[in-house]
Amino acid sequence: MSLYLVHGLLIMYLACCINGPLTFPGENATKEEKEEFDEMRKLPGWGIPIHWIVSVLFAYLLTRFLEEPGKNYLRKRWSRKVESGAGVEVVLNA
Repeated sequence: MSLYLVHGLLIMYLACCINGPLTFPGENATKEEKEEFDEMRKLPGWGIPIHWIVSVLFAYLLTRFLEEPGKNYLRKRWSRKVESGAGVEVVLNA
């Protein structure tokens, strides 16, 4: 899931770093200004391998150090133990 969340934002960030910050053309902008804006938003071909490597790295780090610890914390917090009649503990996830 982290890869899905990271890759789109990273494309826009890398395009901004490469092409510089952009200003959205207003309603009265000419066709050429709108086309120039669309071209500047795109990531150049040589940026694709960089994007791929950085996206996979960020996704791994987010999964390893944020998602998994959070999942384990919530699993421990929301589970409860119930004593059964045979002296066996049963864990119920609420």
